[in-house]
Amino acid sequence: MTSERPAIVNIGSDASKVGFPLLAHYCAAKFGVVGLTKVLAGELAPRQVTVNCVCPVGVSGTGMGQEILELKTEATGMQPQEILASTAADIPLQRNPTVQDIVNAVLFFISDEAAFLTGSALDVDGGMLSTIPVPGMET
Repeated sequence: MTSERPAIVNIGSDASKVGFPLLAHYCAAKFGVVGLTKVLAGELAPRQVTVNCVCPVGVSGTGMGQEILELKTEATGMQPQEILASTAADIPLQRNPTVQDIVNAVLFFISDEAAFLTGSALDVDGGMLSTIPVPGMET
């Protein structure tokens, strides 16, 4: 259930937390979204406004997700279905995120249940950023 209190929810990315080769401009912008979230959270707290950020891993159901999928298709020669299957296999929850997964996180931040959360950047990534492998180590 949504709340009547004022709440701002910014949209970051997994690129808000980790650098990706050849995407320095995008990563810098998304890191900035998290920084802006934290600054605004402090500035707006006295007015009882919460400010949080949702940081999803690539969602193929969005415009940006489609662009990334096309870039990966061109770069690898793989079919989109193959890329999506490979991506899902790399996510600890073994599936790709949906737009609804992101919507649910936003709805949480604007709900009464999140009334005491401000300045948070929530990873909506199926555990991806929590389990980055160590180079040279196999599991």
